[in-house]
Amino acid sequence: SSYSKNKEKKEMFNVTLHGACLIFSPDYIKKFNGLFDKTFLYMEEDILKLRADRYGYLMMYSPDLEVFHKEDIATNMATNKGIEKKKWIYKNLLDSSKIYCKLKQKYKREMRS
Repeated sequence: SSYSKNKEKKEMFNVTLHGACLIFSPDYIKKFNGLFDKTFLYMEEDILKLRADRYGYLMMYSPDLEVFHKEDIATNMATNKGIEKKKWIYKNLLDSSKIYCKLKQKYKREMRS
């Protein structure tokens, strides 16, 4: 894919990860059991970064790992018809963005307390 040709060439730490494969530590799974369960397909990695920052988890990107990913499979399973697909994407993106903003505000309040 074009992404693999343009991928970063070095390890990066504590950055927002985006991709088809995320690997979680046992400590993270004990606390959260995976991704935030109130979103679907959108803002999940951004919320993961919020959690990592809030609770002190390390996030790492490694160029040594390679995953082959079939684009849009989950979205196409929900709907794959032109305007309906776009409406579905925008609705879920908007809903997830609202959740992200609320969670970010909550963590900021907790950090001030």
